[in-house]
Amino acid sequence: MTDNDHNVDEPLYQIDTDGAFDKGRDIKSIIVSRMGYLLRQQLSADELETMAPEDLVMQIVYQVAETEEYLLPDTPLKEAIFRVLLANDNKPMGAQSISAVLEEKWQHSRYPRDISASTLTRLLDHSDPYCIIRTTG
Repeated sequence: MTDNDHNVDEPLYQIDTDGAFDKGRDIKSIIVSRMGYLLRQQLSADELETMAPEDLVMQIVYQVAETEEYLLPDTPLKEAIFRVLLANDNKPMGAQSISAVLEEKWQHSRYPRDISASTLTRLLDHSDPYCIIRTTG
């Protein structure tokens, strides 16, 4: 399921890169910490400082998101949701779409857990530390 296939009644979510500062969160640092060691080593501190949050997300999309280490099966669910949104270029997604991504990535996991859309919706609606908000798309 893609983000275009979501149920029209289902809310969409994305990371609020613009409003994070107002909530006292440094969204750039949050995103950079998900880049992985090798990518952070390739980019200088000056580059990281001057890049917009959207550019940092693009680095993750193209260089990190498909690596095996990016979304390990034992990743906490809120963290996993945040990483899925980053890997989707922070385009709005519904809980169904996020659930489908996690099901695909974790299909052979030894760590079974509830990743249903209803569970993810509850987590998404209480993800202030991750600056995840409901959006109109």
